[in-house]
Amino acid sequence: IDILYQILILILLYVIGPLFLIPIMFTSFLSGFLFGNLNGFIFSILGYLLASLFYYYLGRYFHNIDFVKRKIVLIKTRYRKLFNDINIITVSFLAITIPFMLLAPFLGVLKKRKRVVILGLVLGALPAIFFSVNAGSSGMEFIKTRDSTLLMYSIGYLILMYMINKFLIKGSYIFIKFNTA
Repeated sequence: IDILYQILILILLYVIGPLFLIPIMFTSFLSGFLFGNLNGFIFSILGYLLASLFYYYLGRYFHNIDFVKRKIVLIKTRYRKLFNDINIITVSFLAITIPFMLLAPFLGVLKKRKRVVILGLVLGALPAIFFSVNAGSSGMEFIKTRDSTLLMYSIGYLILMYMINKFLIKGSYIFIKFNTA
């Protein structure tokens, strides 16, 4: 397949993959596998940015539905301290700990500032994207060279990302509890 088509398919996979329960981490791994570290990272950031915009605007669309409006009032009342003054740092931390497929539309439904949300989502995803792309790149190098060390790096990166994500998810409960008290 031509490289331009590969890039378009990858970006499309970023946008529609979460609808089919394909994790962003897998798509980033695939990006590194196909395009190497630098190009894979750039294409992953681009795909993640476009996916974030898509799901943010999808959330904005649902803002006007009456049932959703009532739920928004309940959420804003319960978590007012967290969501009243949302900033890039808060969104970045939430992006590290909350699945992107839930967070981007949720912040769109709340009609939070688009620049803050999108920039925060991308900044929060950078570590995961970096490690996933690097793992994919190491996997491709293993196939080319048959160097078992590269395979161990690739598997190690994925395990490390999984463990860090689990740790951060537990930490996010403390963060949200502290900011909503």
